[in-house]
Amino acid sequence: MSVTKWEKKSAYILLSFLTFYLATGNITRFYFAGMVIPFPLAEVLLYVLVVKYLFINNEKIGTDVCYLSLIFLASFFIGFFKNLAGIDVPSLVLAFSYTLRICCVLILLYIIGKRMSVVFTVKKVISYYMTLYYVQAFFSLLILIFFPDSSELWQFLTSINLHFEGDPHQHRLVGVFFDPNLYGSLLILPVLLFFAKASYCRYELKNYVQMVFFLFLLGMTFSRSALMGVAIGIVLMNFVALINSLNNFAKLRKVLLSTTLIFLQLSYILFFTRYAERFSGMAHDDSALCRWRSFKNAINLFITDWNSVVGIGYGYFSLYKDYTIGVEFDASLLNYIICLGLPLAILGGFFLRNIISKSLKYYKDNEYYLYIALTTYLLALLVITVFNNWLFVPFFLFTIGPILMYGYVNNETAARLMGKGEKYDA
Repeated sequence: MSVTKWEKKSAYILLSFLTFYLATGNITRFYFAGMVIPFPLAEVLLYVLVVKYLFINNEKIGTDVCYLSLIFLASFFIGFFKNLAGIDVPSLVLAFSYTLRICCVLILLYIIGKRMSVVFTVKKVISYYMTLYYVQAFFSLLILIFFPDSSELWQFLTSINLHFEGDPHQHRLVGVFFDPNLYGSLLILPVLLFFAKASYCRYELKNYVQMVFFLFLLGMTFSRSALMGVAIGIVLMNFVALINSLNNFAKLRKVLLSTTLIFLQLSYILFFTRYAERFSGMAHDDSALCRWRSFKNAINLFITDWNSVVGIGYGYFSLYKDYTIGVEFDASLLNYIICLGLPLAILGGFFLRNIISKSLKYYKDNEYYLYIALTTYLLALLVITVFNNWLFVPFFLFTIGPILMYGYVNNETAARLMGKGEKYDA
């Protein structure tokens, strides 16, 4: 498969954007003094890149991605007519910005995955991502060292005329996204990845060391949902690994070693740190109770005024302040279903399933350990996002999205070339 100079140059441009965003996170999303809305530098670059590739370069977009974007646009217009009587300009602008953002993110993720397939092998993709994770870890630890109380960080940003609104966190690793729960969810992937690599690939001490390091970072976030997510992922992966290694003592030994290391570290985190207090005090914890109320309110809104059928329209939460706590609900999947309504949500789920299944098939055929890690990570996210709103933040998709789109693009390319009788080199 021939590659032009433009495709290589384009790939490095997009990878520079991805590196910039993932390495800096919310550091680039701030308010200048006197501004009504934030000036998100990464978001501005997103729109510029989408306009460039979609309208100037006439980039072709995958069918499933196109239909998924159209579903969000359709939901926005349905919400406009449904809420026409009570809509105001700020609510309309906010809903439009949400819709534009998710559509642009989906389109750019596909283009990034397409360009990554030009310059990266599967192993290089993982190496690239792990490098980004270490850069994030470096900046995150610096933030924790200099600002153990995140309120001090917000005050520092304000003192230099940058305004960032965030919750106060005491001695927690907030990461470059300034949110310990979000950063904890990101750290689940490298823990699962190195666990899978230690269990399915040849023995390398560095896999165990890196697994323990990222689990240590996850523990420093003191995120209950992230810890629950990694536990779910490990249990699922361990079950599959044990079944696959029953007749092979060498593989079984590696699985047991990885499991023992994880178990010992999780035991320490749970019983000898602030986690014990955080889990035991959930019944009286304001954060946990607020999320539970948010979840119940979301259910009530879902069964009100035909919202289960037509939805409220994508991004129109500001019109339903009697139900929301904050801007949206702390429940990612419920957010989507409430916005889209069941028919559009099911249709969107079908196209999303196509993207994920094609991507996972590619990894299953080329890097089995990566297939296992990604599958368990997605299942863990599905569970823990019931009480977290990560997936409704479009830029969260830049963490897992490019890896999935890389597999999706390569799977479609392989199918197309094989249909022509040509050989595809993964």
